[in-house]
Amino acid sequence: MKSNNKLIPVSIFFVGSNSVPSCNMEINKLKKNARIVLGITKIINKFLKYSMKFFVYSLKESVSNFSKETSAIFYHL
Repeated sequence: MKSNNKLIPVSIFFVGSNSVPSCNMEINKLKKNARIVLGITKIINKFLKYSMKFFVYSLKESVSNFSKETSAIFYHL
């Protein structure tokens, strides 16, 4: 059996950093934007973490207060 595999020539161009300054500027902008997005994401994650902790704490307090009130009601009966 013959295989019909053909080699496809591929050209790879290595571009030096000094030869394309506009490309470097775009890469730097993308890096800066990525750092900004990462910072905002970290802030949002911290906010969500602490808001969930507060929610759980307030839920525990409300359950605790409810159980104290119901036990006081049954105590007085």
